Amino acid sequence: MAHPTAIRTVLAWGVKNGYFIYQTDIKLAFISRELQEVVYMSPPPGCEEPNGHVWRLHRGQYGLRQSSNAFARTLLLRLY
Repeated sequence: MAHPTAIRTVLAWGVKNGYFIYQTDIKLAFISRELQEVVYMSPPPGCEEPNGHVWRLHRGQYGLRQSSNAFARTLLLRLY
């Protein structure tokens, strides 16, 4: 978490130097990346699925190691 004064300083510097300022929700960007690996999970408790059935994930979830890899890969592609 950044201090509000630091954020205002960076924003003021960017505006003064003619930079475009973009904002994004990192939490949403983190979990909305498509996975390149095939990942399966058990349904959470309370879901009515037959025993032995699993779900295939197409996008990242909190706590999933592949989510951070997908986010880092997307971020690097955007930055370079």
